[in-house]
Amino acid sequence: MLWLAGWYPTNENPHAGDFIRRHFKAFHNSKSFIKSNQELHLIHFATNNKWSPIEFRTCLNKIKDKNCSDLEYIVPIFQSSNYLFKPVNFIWYHLVGIFVLLNYFKFHKTRYVHLHAADKVGVLAALFKDFVGYKLLYTEHWAIFNDNISDRFEQRNFWFQFYFKKVWEKTDLFVSISNNLYQSMLRVYSENKTFVIVPNVLDNVFERDIVDSTVRACRIDPQKIRFLHISNFENRKNIPILINAFQDYRKKYPQAQLSLVGGDLNDKEGIDLTSVFVYPNSPVEELISHYRNNDVFVLYSDAENAPCVITEALCYGLPIISSDVGSVSEMLNTENGILIKATSKNKFLKENLLTALLEFTQKSQIFDKIEISKKAFEKYGKSKVFENFYWVR
Repeated sequence: MLWLAGWYPTNENPHAGDFIRRHFKAFHNSKSFIKSNQELHLIHFATNNKWSPIEFRTCLNKIKDKNCSDLEYIVPIFQSSNYLFKPVNFIWYHLVGIFVLLNYFKFHKTRYVHLHAADKVGVLAALFKDFVGYKLLYTEHWAIFNDNISDRFEQRNFWFQFYFKKVWEKTDLFVSISNNLYQSMLRVYSENKTFVIVPNVLDNVFERDIVDSTVRACRIDPQKIRFLHISNFENRKNIPILINAFQDYRKKYPQAQLSLVGGDLNDKEGIDLTSVFVYPNSPVEELISHYRNNDVFVLYSDAENAPCVITEALCYGLPIISSDVGSVSEMLNTENGILIKATSKNKFLKENLLTALLEFTQKSQIFDKIEISKKAFEKYGKSKVFENFYWVR
């Protein structure tokens, strides 16, 4: 079985596609897969502006070696940073991809290809399907299939739409992280596919920590609630709105705190950071203390699918306050969080978030941290997600 990853962590970008690595590792270590006695590899074509023929040749030789014990093959593909070379980059990527996969399929019998994130690499998975004769499994994570975002699928160029549709056409089984994602893609493609739900997986680091040190009950002090947000701080996360709503909240509860983890506030002008603590992008191990030392997790994005940070926060017993986007409503209920609906114009306003923060404060004592953690761990723990991998035979 070959796992083709459109996104994946690399030395240059260790956080890219971490959710895919979690799935891959959990699948590889699952009892169901081990019993199947199948061969498993992952290939990711890592584009960068460094010409590395030696690294490429070494990786290719490993791919051609039937006895190589490596699981992951990160294939470097040179791409010029000069915009004028964009057509050349396009052609070179696909030529190298075809060459590598020809060699892989020559030396490895492949019954299944799991395409995980179709950006760029999807066309190669569709291209080889009929020639090699494998079954194509497909998992996507992108929020571009939602209607309320500016860079949605319908706004993409002709080639992008063409090969994504071709991938959908060739897919034998859609392995969706949520029902919402499948339904949103179905609205775009208008062609039903057999699908199963395989949610995002809790990272090994968090899973070991929770097993070794069980989440304990603790009373939330309504006067001193500690809010937590973790993301890359990109625009759709609405960090300024979150901070402004929090400062309005502090007018009633001045001892509250807000921790923002994962990025930098590039433009701090006009933003009140009183009782706001900003932490840079951190290794997974350093996130543990944030999850353990805060009371509630807040995510106020314009677009998401099934965010890993919500999975993680729930497994640590944190109730969630989140905008109702993507598949978040499948992760939350009245027992573990508060959903914030968009306005009639699909806008998430400061006032909506402030109302939710105040609502949570009034309800804070009804959330059972131990129960939230237990139910989330049973759903997102790696041993549970792939416990019955019945759809690969």
